[in-house]
Amino acid sequence: MNNTLDILKNEEGNLMVVVVLILALLSFLGVSASTTSTREVRIAANDQFHQMAFYAAEGGVVTGIQLLEENLESRGNMETEINNILLNSDNINFYLNEESTEENDRPTTENWDAEISNINGNAVYLKIYGTNMLNDGSALQTAAGYEGKGKSMAGGGLALLYDIRSLSSGLRNTRSRVRIKYIHL
Repeated sequence: MNNTLDILKNEEGNLMVVVVLILALLSFLGVSASTTSTREVRIAANDQFHQMAFYAAEGGVVTGIQLLEENLESRGNMETEINNILLNSDNINFYLNEESTEENDRPTTENWDAEISNINGNAVYLKIYGTNMLNDGSALQTAAGYEGKGKSMAGGGLALLYDIRSLSSGLRNTRSRVRIKYIHL
């Protein structure tokens, strides 16, 4: 019995070493969890900024369609600024732009036809190109009316095929590009 009391009274410090190791392990886990959560918050914020840039570019394309229709209707006699849309005064007749032969010809901050500012902190630049094409039933095909094609001019005519390209430049250097084909009959 005396021996057991001696063991219990022994204070060599083994328990202190174990407690310090457990505290160090818990501190490491806490710092690691904090770093991971900070990284996840940054990833989520970057994803949000990229989505904002994409939707701004997509909205730019829709606005580009409306601008193109107004530009066609007015034959280029438009104001150079409409609400928050600035038209490039060097190319106010952008409905006459010929289709670009280069696949990489994209809107930039220098070669734009229209600039839309402040869409959720993004600036959107539009470039619009077009070509002419004949529809089925146009004047060149009226001779084949008995075959079902080209019964009259009412069934066809000239179509203008436009390539509308939009670049959104936003927060944290996010960029998004959207490109559509649009047919004006």
